[in-house]
Amino acid sequence: MKRFCLMLVFLLVGAVPVMAQGGDVEIIGGENDPDALREMLSYMAAPGMVDGSIKIYVGSLPEGDSRNVPLPDDSVITGSIQSKYGYPPDNGVLFTQVYYSSPLSPEALIAFYEDTMTAQNWSIDVGRPGFGFVSRTTLNQQFCQPDGDRMFLDVTASQDSAGQTRVSLQYTWGNAFECATNVAEAAGQGIYVLIPSLETPEGVTIATSHNEPPLQGGGGGGGSNFANVSAFLRSALNADEIIALYNPQLEAQGWTLVENLTIPGMASSNWTLYDEDGNIFGGMLTLKSSPVGEDLYYAELVIQRKPK
Repeated sequence: MKRFCLMLVFLLVGAVPVMAQGGDVEIIGGENDPDALREMLSYMAAPGMVDGSIKIYVGSLPEGDSRNVPLPDDSVITGSIQSKYGYPPDNGVLFTQVYYSSPLSPEALIAFYEDTMTAQNWSIDVGRPGFGFVSRTTLNQQFCQPDGDRMFLDVTASQDSAGQTRVSLQYTWGNAFECATNVAEAAGQGIYVLIPSLETPEGVTIATSHNEPPLQGGGGGGGSNFANVSAFLRSALNADEIIALYNPQLEAQGWTLVENLTIPGMASSNWTLYDEDGNIFGGMLTLKSSPVGEDLYYAELVIQRKPK
């Protein structure tokens, strides 16, 4: 789904090499078989669709949609997808994806939506956490409109090598949607919603697997008493140097440092933190040198509820 921007090139250029933002893309086949192209795009845009409908717009927004999410000035539309699930139409769920580029930085782009959506009485959603170890060039935020159409919005902004920000908007509304605007409403998430975002400092990158992009947040999970996130980090720095760069981010989010521990190839920092009800938790950030790659570290952030 995230790769839809590249697939739209099929419709425009046929089987020729093209220059896309951030790199080269070679399109092979499809210029003489629009039905095959349409089928391929349907698999990518809505792989789980059993019944419903889908519309794909090249270089434009969905037609006749008065609920389009606002775009900042100087945005360049790549395309959009609109999927309708369920019948009859007035009881279904409408899912919309919009892809565009912007000269704003990812930070400024996310700030634009935080200011714009909250001014329209939307809330920053905590029921679908996307936190943990994240790239400095890729940011994500979710928003919730609990009343009226009960819309949910997911914004992802990533900067390419040319300095442009690629933006993915995904929003939905309908009778199957429920908002979660505080920790108590985040059913099944437990204390996982307390895990903050940790942006990669200078000199650190999130390691990738083969040719796949890094997964924002890495692995992890949580329940009522325990939560963790993990990722592989690549850096020429030592473990204690890396953790010293992450610690200020936790302090800035209200965590209190208890102690730092360092041994060759490993470093950790222990913390205390509180939820919105004043309950105390313990936190630990750990970096371990990995034996499977040079300058590679396994990083894990753990939160545990204090035993009674």
